[in-house]
Amino acid sequence: MAIAASKPRIFIGLIDIASYYSGLKQGFDELGVEAVFVPLAKNKFAREVAGNPRCWMLSLVNWVLRLGCAGFSNRLTAAAYNRGIFPLTKFVLLVWAAFRFDVFIFGFASTFFNYRELPVLRRLGKKIIFVFNGSDSRPPYISGNYIHPEFRRTIEECLAATRQTKATVLTIERNANFCVNHPPQAHFHERKFVNHCFVGHPCQLWVAPAEECVSSPSLGLRIVHAPSNPGPKGTAIVRELIGRMQREGHPIHYIELINRPNHEVLQELSRCDLVIDELYSDIPLAGLGTEAAFFGKPAVVGGYAQIELGAFARQAGLPMRLYVRPEEVESVVRRLLAEEAFRKETGAAAQAFVTENWTPTQVAGRFLQLIAGNVPPEWWYDPNGINYLLGWGVSETESREFLAQYVKIGGIQALQLADKPALEASFLRLAGCGA
Repeated sequence: MAIAASKPRIFIGLIDIASYYSGLKQGFDELGVEAVFVPLAKNKFAREVAGNPRCWMLSLVNWVLRLGCAGFSNRLTAAAYNRGIFPLTKFVLLVWAAFRFDVFIFGFASTFFNYRELPVLRRLGKKIIFVFNGSDSRPPYISGNYIHPEFRRTIEECLAATRQTKATVLTIERNANFCVNHPPQAHFHERKFVNHCFVGHPCQLWVAPAEECVSSPSLGLRIVHAPSNPGPKGTAIVRELIGRMQREGHPIHYIELINRPNHEVLQELSRCDLVIDELYSDIPLAGLGTEAAFFGKPAVVGGYAQIELGAFARQAGLPMRLYVRPEEVESVVRRLLAEEAFRKETGAAAQAFVTENWTPTQVAGRFLQLIAGNVPPEWWYDPNGINYLLGWGVSETESREFLAQYVKIGGIQALQLADKPALEASFLRLAGCGA
């Protein structure tokens, strides 16, 4: 069961995040590499899977997923599905895939059976690549998903989630040939991983009908904000700054899309003049920003990781001009509104980067490099070099306050960073507990 050097057969699963894995599948298709993408979780933000072969196994999976989405009339049938039909389908799919494919690419810490299948796949000679997408590896105590009041999570819940996240990352590290992650969210890794910035986000170029792509100047410049989680994305603050500028007389047509399907978001991106992505991101160019870039639209992203991204972001060529601290977002938006040349220049620069570096074919080609073991030295990142403290989805003030309570209740060990004493000490200082 050795992997063919030239044409590996690739299984991608088991979830889609920001159309990353459907885009990766498209890239392999364009390269003539046999690949299937099987998401076992319905995601309204994702596109439909295209290009999968017609076969009994995938037909069975689709039927079972439709059955689950239809709902159940009583607890007995729900239990039969959740404890019998669905697990059995996953087992059959795993066996089918193990016989058919050489490489398994998993996203967002997805798994067939709580990672118990990974040692078996390794013994069968399969290569395993795990791609992390954010909250699957980011410490919960620096995540807006736990800190932001919208979610009302307790310290105890965060402590449990932190232990689980750390254990999951270490389990994956032990069994995967390669992990791909973004350094500012990779604190729990203990082994070198592949820096996501050099691999890229395989964005599929979607083109709206020509008549849909025309802005309406009489309504003002179109600004799109499309959050999946309004609280951590800073939507309330975005509304405030847009309202303030409208009251000042700026002609703005504000489009806010909350939890909308991907095709609706793409349509608005094709029509807009600029995008406000989010206020507290640890990634300068995530899914929405990448899609906006393909249309040549500038996307403003707030966050605190400018220094930590540093040299490797420049080396990878990432467009960082619109990645600014949260308190600078409004001034940048005002400049984009006032200066058409700046708006077009930054949109064109982002478009040039993604079309020259992050097409599905290019990103899939880099995965083929990983599979072949041809990894350039600059792609590797040592987690001992991580020094980013302010996380995602929360302001610096909120982060400090939460961290102080978290360490007070959970102790130093609750940080799960004993393997990185310097980083651990930095977090303690941020929490006001260290020298």
